[in-house]
Amino acid sequence: MDIIYVSYNSQKWIKGCFESVLKSDYDLKKVSVFVVDNKSTDGTLEELKKMQSKCEEYLREFRIIESPKNLGFGGANNLGFSKGKDEIACFFNIDTELYPDTLNNLEEEMSNFSFLRIHQSFLVNMKHIKCVTCYKAILSNHQEIAIPKVRYRDVKNTFVAFKGEM
Repeated sequence: MDIIYVSYNSQKWIKGCFESVLKSDYDLKKVSVFVVDNKSTDGTLEELKKMQSKCEEYLREFRIIESPKNLGFGGANNLGFSKGKDEIACFFNIDTELYPDTLNNLEEEMSNFSFLRIHQSFLVNMKHIKCVTCYKAILSNHQEIAIPKVRYRDVKNTFVAFKGEM
């Protein structure tokens, strides 16, 4: 599971946010956290780095991405998402404190929707994929999405498991 956060002058929320992640019942070694900082000026980065050193032994990954300029909320979320690799990506506000069962509940709920990460920036519901062939996914609306060579085998195998033999 990838978790994406955007921070901008968010120092006061950092500790509560990430301590709640550490209290999760979920297997945290399956979690990668990506925090995109939108050029904070209030000590947010220093606080994030403290939390990174506290969290990284429990998580699969904790990466801080320092943007050289404020990308806005959407742009920063897109940047964070592009760094992830997991089938499930969650976007939380930095002032969010999770309940211990939140991540388990999200994984259970998302498993019912059959999403597939085709490319670092494309998450597609498999019910809309018509076929996977020749390094591309062909959608039911006839759009084609290129599949990078390094992801093709995983995408094809996951799709075959979902739909059956092609």
